[in-house]
Amino acid sequence: MTVDLFLAKLQAIGIEPIESLNRPFDPNSAEAVSQISVSEGSRDGIVIDELERGYSMNGQLLRPARVRVGHHE
Repeated sequence: MTVDLFLAKLQAIGIEPIESLNRPFDPNSAEAVSQISVSEGSRDGIVIDELERGYSMNGQLLRPARVRVGHHE
């Protein structure tokens, strides 16, 4: 309940989490920390793991997400 209240307060002032997991890597909202080898070509360039969630405020980036991106060889 405390976490939900905290997130609701952040959202009330315009701070929103950036959804990056299982989406194509976007260098404008995420920082790629490493690459993970994937067997499926469809997962190439897709965010596989989110180490730190990113946040934006009223459309401006506050902190980029730190992610691991899939790489198919």
